[in-house]
Amino acid sequence: MDENIAISVAETLSEALSEFHALGNETLRVVRSLYDEESLVRVIFVFDRMALSVWCESGDDSIAFKVTPSAEADIGSSIDTSHFEHWKSVIGKSFGWGWITINQQGYCDGLLISFEGTHPQLLLTGMASSLAVSIVARTVD
Repeated sequence: MDENIAISVAETLSEALSEFHALGNETLRVVRSLYDEESLVRVIFVFDRMALSVWCESGDDSIAFKVTPSAEADIGSSIDTSHFEHWKSVIGKSFGWGWITINQQGYCDGLLISFEGTHPQLLLTGMASSLAVSIVARTVD
């Protein structure tokens, strides 16, 4: 990859990626989910002081996210889903890293999230105006 392309991509995404910096080393306390009928439309990761809200934009199925103080997080009619199997493994762990995935059409269609390290454990993907959650398997060399 041309170095100028890498710099251009980094500059373009820097504002969005800086949202992850606000989470610092926060510990995940609760995961809340909002459903529209059967579809998962929003996930809210509630940390000590901050919250990460992730949703799918219905117009283009892209992923959107925002970090706010936990007390200001719009939890609306979301429900506590911390006990779901895919969340249980990260509750009580500190935020590690966040990545944005871009599809071949140039849309942000996913987020990768790690806890207590740099290996991503969760993938949130936008599709059909809803979110899909996947556990990322660790590979061995």
